[in-house]
Amino acid sequence: EAAKEGEALEGEAAAGTEVDKRRAPKNKAKEESVVRTVISFDKGGVWSYLKPPRVDSTGKQIDCPPDKCWLHLHGITNFHNYAPFYSTDNAIGIIMGTGNVGPYLRFEPDQTNTYLSRDGGLTWLEAHKGAFIYEYGDHGGLVVMADDVRKTKLVVFSWNEGQSWYDFELSSMPIEVDNIVTEPNATSTKFLLYGTRGDTGVMYHLNFETLGQPLCKGVWAADSVSSDYETWSPSDGKSTEKCLMGKQVTYTRRKQTSECFNGEKFERPISKK
Repeated sequence: EAAKEGEALEGEAAAGTEVDKRRAPKNKAKEESVVRTVISFDKGGVWSYLKPPRVDSTGKQIDCPPDKCWLHLHGITNFHNYAPFYSTDNAIGIIMGTGNVGPYLRFEPDQTNTYLSRDGGLTWLEAHKGAFIYEYGDHGGLVVMADDVRKTKLVVFSWNEGQSWYDFELSSMPIEVDNIVTEPNATSTKFLLYGTRGDTGVMYHLNFETLGQPLCKGVWAADSVSSDYETWSPSDGKSTEKCLMGKQVTYTRRKQTSECFNGEKFERPISKK
């Protein structure tokens, strides 16, 4: 079984690499039929399978036996080079990955979909059918992605952490997308998408400021009706106190439904008990 984990929230195990974890070199695959994904919320003390979403991205119920039904994600060393699970410090609570729901990890393209968690890996939703490459911007308030397996003309994005998705045509001619990147802190609303069209390399600059979203308000009044922000504390889901490793850490983040941008100068309030 393969143990897979995201960037560390307070009290969680940290990932062990600083390279772009979505585009690591291909390595020889393990025995494909026995690969499963597990997660730990106490630095490896206890491991559990990922909870699968109940419905897919089209709203259809996912039907599989509870004792053989978990979510499995591709990791950094997957031979097929699907985008692995990915998180970053400034996109608090958000993890994305490609994989499938079932008894073990599948490697066929038609069995691979894209998933998102907004609570540090505790629960997951199917973001989109198919394997996509993804990147975060605006402190996690913006997710941008494109098809990672087939040639495409489209860029897909969400400003509400996967609650709804929008797309636009990038080019009249399809391209093979290699990656989508932004500045290292994931605070900008500007991205670079690069790939190839035949033997020619192509690059596009994506500027989501043109959406015209206002700056969010009420950061110091989080959870109030008038604020665009909420507070969130990571937990393992087993306690109502929302603690990890004996600590309760509370992050302020934009509400999922707030139609606004954090802005590059946003400084996230964090409290610890």
